[in-house]
Order: sequence, then structure tokens, then C-alpha cells
Amino acid sequence: MDTATSVRDLLFTLLLKVGVASSIAALLARWNTFRRVLFTEDRDPDQKVKLMLFMTPALFVGVTLRLVGGPPYAFADLSLEGAFLMGLLGGRVVGPIGGAIITIPALIFHEWLAMPAAATAGLLGGLIRQAIPNKEDLWNFGPFTFLNIRKRPCDCCAKRNCRGKWRLWVRAWVWNWGAWPWCSRPTEVALRG
Repeated sequence: MDTATSVRDLLFTLLLKVGVASSIAALLARWNTFRRVLFTEDRDPDQKVKLMLFMTPALFVGVTLRLVGGPPYAFADLSLEGAFLMGLLGGRVVGPIGGAIITIPALIFHEWLAMPAAATAGLLGGLIRQAIPNKEDLWNFGPFTFLNIRKRPCDCCAKRNCRGKWRLWVRAWVWNWGAWPWCSRPTEVALRG
């Protein structure tokens, strides 16, 4: 197999995975009950079960479609991504249990490591949720978080409000074209992660 072809196939598969994830999100966002459970910050056990029961069927169908359809339907499997997201949204219990439920078809098809991998991804998401002191920062979490690094010191300088629970204090002497050209005066800057 040619390397360019395999890279092209991989990128196309990733693009299709984004499409499947967005269609599942659009489908789930139409239900008022799901939105109410999703935007509740402190969930009781019943709401955590509802969150898991809303998310698992679509992901379960995606894993089954990949197993039955073969390689052309590899894009439908969002088991690791879904388990990680359930851990981020639901916590340390919802993520591993939801990941295990999602991968039951893979276990039936003798993919023995699919269930522990999905449960571990869900647990990792739940541990990240537990480690974040301000749960509102969870909605800023994403693959492009590092793009905000340049913007944060400017916001902090402009507002002169450098309070936050995730602080990294840096003493920086800033000139117009100095080490930090995006700010214009010496200051103590807080970078938020």
C-alpha cells in the first residue's frame, strides 16, 4: 500500500468520524431532557445514569456497524472518544461503565482489549473532570487548547484581573518587541491552562 494513499484514507476516516460525532451531538441536543442533564453541574446518580443511557445507544450502534460492515465502516466506531467524553461529562463511574457497555459487541467479536481500553479512556476522562477545580473550565477543554496561550496574557493585562484557580505566575518584563510582544508594559502575568 502506498504511503500517500494510507495517509489520505486515514484523514478521510477522521473526517468521517467528525461527521458521525457531530450528527450524534445534533441528535442528542434535540431532547430537552438530555440538555437539562448535560447542563446540570452537580448531578445525582439518577441523572448520571440518564446521561449514560442517552449516549451509549448511538455509540453502541457505531461499534456494531464497524464490526458487521468491515473496514469501510471503521469511521462509525467512536468507542474511545465516546467513553472519554462520558468520563469528562459524567465522572469516574459513568466513563468506565459507559465505555464497557459501548464495547460489548467488540467483546462478542473476540476483540478482547476493546473493553479495557474504552473503560480506561472513560476513567481518564473522569479523572480529568475530578482534577479540574472549576468545572466551567471543562467547556473550554479541547484539542486546540494551546491556541489560547497567546490570548490569555493579553486578557489578563487588559482586565487586570489575574485571579483563577489554575495559575502559573511568571515575572516577565515586557517591551513592545520583547519576550512577550503581545503586551505593552511590564507586568506579572497569569497564564491559565
